[in-house]
Amino acid sequence: MGEFRAAKIKKDKSSAAKSKRLGQHSFCDYLRRFYMAKEFEIEKSSFNGYMNILENHLIPYFDEKGILLSGISSDEINSYLLYKLNNGLSTSTVKKHKAVIGQALQSAFEKGWILSNVMASVMDIVPEPSKKGNKGISTEILNSVFSLAEGTDIFIPIMLSVRYGLDRAEILGLRWSD
Repeated sequence: MGEFRAAKIKKDKSSAAKSKRLGQHSFCDYLRRFYMAKEFEIEKSSFNGYMNILENHLIPYFDEKGILLSGISSDEINSYLLYKLNNGLSTSTVKKHKAVIGQALQSAFEKGWILSNVMASVMDIVPEPSKKGNKGISTEILNSVFSLAEGTDIFIPIMLSVRYGLDRAEILGLRWSD
């Protein structure tokens, strides 16, 4: 019985040491590893979207800063989000970036690789009011779209979009039971 307990203590110390080492990886390396491990768990289109955000936005920004996973802070993440908002990305896109970071950090926190999930103190992304105003489609244009689409495969999706305000993904996701 004493041997079992000694082996368990040794294993616990080994796990703690491993967790500490993982926290010493670069933040960018961790993000890559986290999402590469998810490749076969999520839909291909979602995975490709995550990888686009990582490779074209997050990694170029954070890599040059040399931040470790254990050293990432809410201030760093807030700076990134503000940088992206100020450089032309929409609020909905920046929210996706925040979610990508948040998923990875939540997992690292749950595994004990970081002491706290800093996302709890990251700013909320609030959309600015539209400056364009809400312009509807004129009846003439709508009638011409319906007449052009009549008898084609896209007539029903167009009708659903106009009638119920559904977007493309919502329409394609509909089932007969809906």
